[in-house]
Amino acid sequence: MKRNLLILMALLLAAPTWLKGANEPKNPLVGIWQLCIVNPETKSLKAIKVYKIFDTNNNVSILNDEVEKNCAGLITMQAKFHMQSDSTYIEDVIYNSTKAYDGARSLMKYHIISSDNNEFLCSSYPTPDKKHRIGEVWRRVNKAPQQGGSAKQNEI
Repeated sequence: MKRNLLILMALLLAAPTWLKGANEPKNPLVGIWQLCIVNPETKSLKAIKVYKIFDTNNNVSILNDEVEKNCAGLITMQAKFHMQSDSTYIEDVIYNSTKAYDGARSLMKYHIISSDNNEFLCSSYPTPDKKHRIGEVWRRVNKAPQQGGSAKQNEI
């Protein structure tokens, strides 16, 4: 009886912690996204080995695995992201291998499209001079694939 009472008290004390996150909306960007390009031969999207990873602590990184076989990949961008609306977020870049973006604060525009069991993140960001925007298409993946996957597997 005493044991049951202790378990009940522990559950009641922990409940506010569990309930705190229950009403918070899930961030739609959190997860792993793989960059897609247009395959000039087939005119279809082709996933390449570049990944954008959003975590639950508002960190975002880009991993480029399109490097030599003996290299595990390169982190080409690290930033903090802050949601502004359901179609925009801010990236505060901590590091970018493209020096013009190193330390930049960029307003990112995005929308998510679901199609044929795939989910795509269409996003754009400003050029360093802020005169133009660059668009990208990313496909949500459960995990980064192992090296050596065939090009056909990456066709979408």
